[in-house]
Amino acid sequence: MNILREGASVRALKVCIYDEEAEYVKKLSAFLNRQGEGQFKVRAVTNVDSLLEYVENGQLDMLIAVNPDLICRIKQMKENIHVLWLKEKEERILNRELVGMAAVSRYAGAKKICQIVKEVAAGERQRMEQTIPAAAIYSPVGRCGKTRLALEIAKNADYGWIYVGMEDYGWLEQQQEDNPEKAGDALLYYVKERNKEQVFKIMEECQGIIPSAFSPFDSKIMGKKEWEWLVHTMQEYNGCSGVLFDVGTGILQEPAWLCVFDYIVVPYLKEQPALNKKEKFEALIEAYGLYEIQEKLRFVDMGNEEDIRKSKQELWCRG
Repeated sequence: MNILREGASVRALKVCIYDEEAEYVKKLSAFLNRQGEGQFKVRAVTNVDSLLEYVENGQLDMLIAVNPDLICRIKQMKENIHVLWLKEKEERILNRELVGMAAVSRYAGAKKICQIVKEVAAGERQRMEQTIPAAAIYSPVGRCGKTRLALEIAKNADYGWIYVGMEDYGWLEQQQEDNPEKAGDALLYYVKERNKEQVFKIMEECQGIIPSAFSPFDSKIMGKKEWEWLVHTMQEYNGCSGVLFDVGTGILQEPAWLCVFDYIVVPYLKEQPALNKKEKFEALIEAYGLYEIQEKLRFVDMGNEEDIRKSKQELWCRG
C-alpha cells in the first residue's frame, strides 16, 4: 500500500471566517488567502444561513468565529470540523464543548491567526497522506452493473481494496458463505456505538467483502454524522489499500453526503432513459452547489469495456 497516494493530490483546506462585521472578515480573509499558497482557501461569511449551507454541503473544513454558541452548533453538525475561536475577551467557559478548543484573541493580529490556520492545514495534509482512500460507487441508473463493477474492483487481490455494501436490497453470495456473522449488520451496530476497534476487526476478517445489512431500513437510519465517522474510521485502517462503498439510491438521503468520499464512480448506460437520469443527477449536483463533488465524479460507460478497464485502473492507482 502506498502511504502517499498515487494520483491523488491533497486538496486545500476549506476555511470560513464568520463575523457580523463585514469589513473585518473581508480584510482577514484577503490576508489569509494571500498567505495560503495552496494550503488553504478562505471564504468570508457574514450570514449564518450561508455558513450553515456550507457545512451541510461539505464545503467547510475549518471555522474561524467569535460567537461561542454558533461554534457549538456547527460542531454538533459536523464533529470533525476544525475550529479557531476568536475570543473578544477572557471569559469563563460555560459550555463543555469549548473546553480545550483552539482559541486566540480576536485582536491578536492577522499573522497570529494565519499561523494557527497553517498549522491546522499542515496537520490535515499529513493525515490525508497517511490514510487510505475512500471511494463510492453510486448511480441514478438501475441495473447498470454497478455492484458487479464494485466487486470486480474489490476482488482483485493484487490491489487489496475492501468492498462495503450500502445497497437497499443488496444480496451477495458472501452473505451465505463467507459472512455467517452478518458483517453488514454488525458494522451498522458498531458505527452507532462509535467502536473503532470492532470496525477494524470486521475489516480484518471480512476477506475483502462487507455485504449490505439485511434490512435497508437499518441502513437508512445512518445520518450524516454516522457516514462521516464510518468513512474516516475506515480510512485509518492500514490493512488494505482502499475502501469502496457500494451506495444504493435509497440509502443516500442527501447528495451532499458524497462529499465525504475522495472519489465517486458513477456507472451509466448509453440508453436514452439512462442518459436522462444521468443528466438529471448532474443537474441536481449543480443545483445544490456541490462543486466539490463535481471534481470527484468519474462517469463510466458500462457498454464500453475500455472505459470500464480505465476506471478500474484509475481507482486502483489511488490506493
